[in-house]
Amino acid sequence: MQGSVSGVIPDNHYGNRRDGQTAPRSRAAPATGNRKVLRQLMNMKRMRGRHNRSGGSNGGSVRHNNGQIPLNRNHVFDSNGPDLRVRGTAQQLFEKYLQLGRDASSTGDRVMAEAYFQHAEHYFRILNAMTQAAQQSQQERQDRMAARQQRLAREAEALRANLRRRKQQSRARTAPAPDAPIPDSGDISGNEA
Repeated sequence: MQGSVSGVIPDNHYGNRRDGQTAPRSRAAPATGNRKVLRQLMNMKRMRGRHNRSGGSNGGSVRHNNGQIPLNRNHVFDSNGPDLRVRGTAQQLFEKYLQLGRDASSTGDRVMAEAYFQHAEHYFRILNAMTQAAQQSQQERQDRMAARQQRLAREAEALRANLRRRKQQSRARTAPAPDAPIPDSGDISGNEA
């Protein structure tokens, strides 16, 4: 056999020897022996406090809400630029890539400047999407508040009308009948002469 020293059969990464039998393992070695699984387990432990994003490295595009970009202005993006990695909000990344593009343009590197400007444009579009979404949600919130105020005004008017109707009914019950004689109010003491 190739690669074996003095009759010892080496094992592959999965813990199986090349002759098909399972090699005995020490207590320190993991049961699977699969390095990829071990690496994933270690990364999972490492990611415990980092919101456990599935998919590993997302390449600067963390997406929520059915694959759309988060619409929170304070959301932090991990951006893999043309030659460096930048982290920050969309506004910060836009300004950073714009400045990097200006710097590259002033040094005469037109290709790198164009790459930076394209990244700046990407984050500019994200900022515009966030602004539009914020305006739309504000308009929807105002519409909901106006509808709520109208509904409350209608309910208040209905309550006032109900109260007026009850007062009229109460007066009608306590008012003397028109045919009934009205007692003489001349003697206040109630004694009859």
